[in-house]
Amino acid sequence: MTGSRVVAIMTVLAFLAPAVFAEETIRVSGTGAAVGGMKLLGEAFGKKHPGVTVVVYPSLGSAGGIKAVAAGKVDLAVSARRVKEEEKVPGLVEKPYAKSPYIFATSSSNPASGLRLAEIRDIYAGKITTWPDGRMISLVLRPAHDAFTGFLENLTPEMKDAVASSKKRPGMFIGMTDQDAADQIERTPGSFGMTSYALVASEKRNIKPLAVDGIPPAGKDGVNEKYPYSITLTLVYVKDRTGPGMESFLRYISSKEGEKILKMNGHLPIGNAQAKP
Repeated sequence: MTGSRVVAIMTVLAFLAPAVFAEETIRVSGTGAAVGGMKLLGEAFGKKHPGVTVVVYPSLGSAGGIKAVAAGKVDLAVSARRVKEEEKVPGLVEKPYAKSPYIFATSSSNPASGLRLAEIRDIYAGKITTWPDGRMISLVLRPAHDAFTGFLENLTPEMKDAVASSKKRPGMFIGMTDQDAADQIERTPGSFGMTSYALVASEKRNIKPLAVDGIPPAGKDGVNEKYPYSITLTLVYVKDRTGPGMESFLRYISSKEGEKILKMNGHLPIGNAQAKP
């Protein structure tokens, strides 16, 4: 076999072979709504890319994740909100990658299947304190500056007043993180609170999403696109700090395989959205 023939064959084989990177660790954290999905993506990606390890840390929240990326403590943050001007550093990129329903939820043992938005308002206001079967409602709140609280307050002026009223009531449980709130909803009979469908599905939580005004947040094929309340999940990273493994992982998230994983776990992929520096 001639030398030129050998070179040609080796070139083709190199092109067809899966990418092999030098040892690289991609550190990920951020909103608890997205860390479960990131773990699933990281595990699937790692099987195809030996040498690249995706480590997903416990939730730091959106603000904590953005701060950690800016400081170089993690390589990739997932955020439930846009980056604020005061949080930006040179080269920081935001890329929306999926949406997921904000859900009102209860423990799976609760026979209730849905509520009207007016009833939800009255639960927060303390006007409704029991479920139809007579069981007490155990309300799970979120911190005052949490994205879920902000979402609620912006629904209607009446809802904002109801949320303010709920925080003055004694004995209310406040889930400081997405996982804290989900834990409380999951283990408390008669619970009622907010979480994301992405968290419930990706973490296989024993939590029942409730329909709102007759519209369920999910159906047999995943997210119900007719459900009106959603959260946009965004990737945040610093462009000049990305290695080849990180670049490949970012492409994988919006690949057909990555989007299939997201769809199966409570997300509605946005696709190859324009990254915004």
